[in-house]
Amino acid sequence: MRLAIYAARPEDAWYTKDIINKQKLLPDPEIEILDSGEFFSCSSGQRHDYDYDIAVLWVGSGDPVPDGLRLGRRLNLKWPECAIVYVYEEGGYTSDVYETIHCYSLACRDLENKLKQAMHKAVSQANRRKKKLRIVDDYETCEIPLDSIYYITRDGRAVKIQAETARYTYSSLKSIAARLPDYFSRSHEGYIVNLKYLEEIRGKELTIKGREERIPIGRHYRQGFLGDYARFRMEKKGMLSMT
Repeated sequence: MRLAIYAARPEDAWYTKDIINKQKLLPDPEIEILDSGEFFSCSSGQRHDYDYDIAVLWVGSGDPVPDGLRLGRRLNLKWPECAIVYVYEEGGYTSDVYETIHCYSLACRDLENKLKQAMHKAVSQANRRKKKLRIVDDYETCEIPLDSIYYITRDGRAVKIQAETARYTYSSLKSIAARLPDYFSRSHEGYIVNLKYLEEIRGKELTIKGREERIPIGRHYRQGFLGDYARFRMEKKGMLSMT
């Protein structure tokens, strides 16, 4: 999961990040702390690396329209798939947050006790909303429908995203994995597989529907991968041939 945090005071943003890390509220999180200028650059398209799943926005007191609320409105417009959590300071609560689409709001005094519940709801919402993977390929920003991706692998210094046609981006598999919904799973140090297309597991390899490649299952990834597929199979009531 990729998460961005905004607060007018940097110490509030670092405090939020510290809670998320210490309480392990997100699996393999990528967390960035952004000021309002960076956030507005992201949502206006001036930055091309913006693909956050969740935004935690602090709503301060004193301003008629706090930056946190303005950012929420902008995110609703430009990146509606991003799940928003508002944290309001003492005296900073405003009913105007209910004019934006968000999944949770809480007072800063409740952050340590209630952020876990907020993150759980935000992750669930982000996974339901996310339909495309946004990457930069050959200096061009493109969006790849998640359901069209068969698997993702390393190819030299680049990451190869195999859909009907292959796209390439300079990133890491760990970074890409953090931006994918839970029906993608790491089968090997060098592979992430879309479980919707998994056809068969045979020994240390698996096959993908409609593809000829045999994808390896790494010894250190096997247990986690099979656990992910078992959960996926239970949810979808699918069948898997295993030999």
